[in-house]
Amino acid sequence: PTQIVIAMAKSPDGKLLATAYDNGRVRLWSVDGWEKRQLFAGHHDLVLSVAFTCDGRHLISSGSDNIVKVWNLADGAEVMTLRGNKRGASSIAPHPKDATLFLTGSYDGTVLRRKIGVPQEWQELTTAGETCPDAHITQDGKYLVLVGVRNQKTKPTGILTVWKSNPAKEDRPFAIGVEAVPTCSAISSKNQVALGCTNVVMLGDLIGNRTFLTLPTSVNHVWRAVAFTSDGSKLAAAAQDGALVIWDCNTGKVLKNLQRNEVHFNALAFSPDHKALSVARCTQGQRGAITLSDVDTG
Repeated sequence: PTQIVIAMAKSPDGKLLATAYDNGRVRLWSVDGWEKRQLFAGHHDLVLSVAFTCDGRHLISSGSDNIVKVWNLADGAEVMTLRGNKRGASSIAPHPKDATLFLTGSYDGTVLRRKIGVPQEWQELTTAGETCPDAHITQDGKYLVLVGVRNQKTKPTGILTVWKSNPAKEDRPFAIGVEAVPTCSAISSKNQVALGCTNVVMLGDLIGNRTFLTLPTSVNHVWRAVAFTSDGSKLAAAAQDGALVIWDCNTGKVLKNLQRNEVHFNALAFSPDHKALSVARCTQGQRGAITLSDVDTG
């Protein structure tokens, strides 16, 4: 690709890769041979997030134009256009069991629960942060995890707001605070949360003791993307300055620590067998590319 890749996502079966660009387009690729598939054009500005539904039938994209689009992968047709977020629809969280449900997060602090086929209706979730750029649903479908920032005018800190997936009227969310400000996040199959922040990467237990540890890495990195393997055993993080680190999630030990000079990393995705890592990068000349790295050899 010649445009800048902002985000990427792997299909549930691992056979397709979707890449979102700064020119308002989304490209679908066949991972086997990197054959180009459909090109989805419908956003007016940066596409900030992209995700597949759990049944692999639809692709969802969201952008800085406040628009969310749902695409049919069988024929490439647009299924629906959604609005509601006011400062960029920055993230998408598809439900792991119900292919019609998903969340969208936004820099305005709103998180909306949406349903494919029902464009006029959504449910707004309360967050503890002033912004909420990332939203997640745990893989068991039991919890909604909203990652945001609070106290921006004094000392910014990170805040996670956790809702039950189907709360009763009397249910309230619980909040987990962290000292660092998250710039990216991911959630594992083991309900661990990774937070990429300005200078650190943090790994925490969402449901158990709800504490976060700072993972070992060099300082002064601005982390742009984090990703778990599907079994939750490894975590990768990529930085704006070309740093790429992989950790063992059980021990916190660094498995790989790579540095690519004059490269900016924007997005990550592990292959289903955990042996390869798709990395979206751009050089100082702003030319975008996707590379496939061997997890063991780098």
